[in-house]
Amino acid sequence: MVLMLVEDDGSILTTNNQIKVYTDGNEKFADLIAAIKAARDHVHLEYYIWRNDALSHEMREVLTQRARAGVEVKLLCDGLGCAHLSRHFFDELKNAGAKSRSFSLRCYAS
Repeated sequence: MVLMLVEDDGSILTTNNQIKVYTDGNEKFADLIAAIKAARDHVHLEYYIWRNDALSHEMREVLTQRARAGVEVKLLCDGLGCAHLSRHFFDELKNAGAKSRSFSLRCYAS
């Protein structure tokens, strides 16, 4: 992986870092949700695709919980990737104090 990064895009290698390579989306999102739940200062999250499904509802709920707990929550989403959501999908999150913006097309998170 290091060789790929250096050869493909000239990434600069630094020390004292930790990475975890995910090959399973369930494990990745379980770890992400756990990290959000553990956040004490801020959560800044950029995701392209939000759907009206169980995972997106869970993500929205944990972000809302953290915002209610006083954690700074900022969400950036792609307007095309959330174009099929209800215009009120992010209302509770925003009412909890989170900030959200979209790029590309209009997203109801704005």
